[in-house]
Amino acid sequence: MLAKKNYSNRIAKERLKLMMESEPLECAPETMVQMKKEISDIVSRYFEISPDKYEIKVILKQNRKRA
Repeated sequence: MLAKKNYSNRIAKERLKLMMESEPLECAPETMVQMKKEISDIVSRYFEISPDKYEIKVILKQNRKRA
């Protein structure tokens, strides 16, 4: 089971990397909110922690835009 999770993690990471490299690093505030929610949903799959106990920051390095 662990090997399957690691494989899924690598695939997801690679897909995100390809998406980020192929598209401009600017996005609408609504998109950033949705992205943070999706990341939070993923974190909650692996850890039993309340969303108010952590903060997600996304930094788009190309433009140094912080959300």
